[in-house]
Amino acid sequence: MAGTYPFRNYRIFFTPLVGENEYGAVADVTMDVDTTDFLKSVGTIKREIDNGDYDIGIFTFGDITLNMINFERKFNTPDDPRSMFKYRRDRCKVEIIFYDENATASTRFKGLINDDATRLDFTTGIIRFKVLSLDSILRQVPVPAGAIVDGDLFSTAIKKILNVPEVTTTLTYSAANVDVDLD
Repeated sequence: MAGTYPFRNYRIFFTPLVGENEYGAVADVTMDVDTTDFLKSVGTIKREIDNGDYDIGIFTFGDITLNMINFERKFNTPDDPRSMFKYRRDRCKVEIIFYDENATASTRFKGLINDDATRLDFTTGIIRFKVLSLDSILRQVPVPAGAIVDGDLFSTAIKKILNVPEVTTTLTYSAANVDVDLD
């Protein structure tokens, strides 16, 4: 059953990590959402071209906050056997799908849980997840020392940066799509 959003329906799915770079089964968590703050958070989902220093023309999505009802301890840390997170909460994939009045699905947001910003309120049983857009994986993964050496072409450097398990298990990567004007 989908949650209700004014004039639309929505569904929310979590895909948690089960190993270092291995994702498990997709879980529908729509019924666990605290809809009070969810509706406020949905209003912040937007696509924009970021135009700050060093990032002109980067296409980004806004981040959102999801408040989940955690009375059953489903969203606790992996050390709790009741938790759906068997490895860790960080980098769990989140997908929010909205349906219009004709029940046509259109994905509005895909992101990753940032566990550093996760907050649990024991008195209310609400856990607050900060969900960063998928491009946040590029900010989280360090480039290994020595991966890019003097004399590497730009295309080679970009491929080395993107072709790491943390990125390839999160984003779709194809070396054939790396095309630079000046190599």
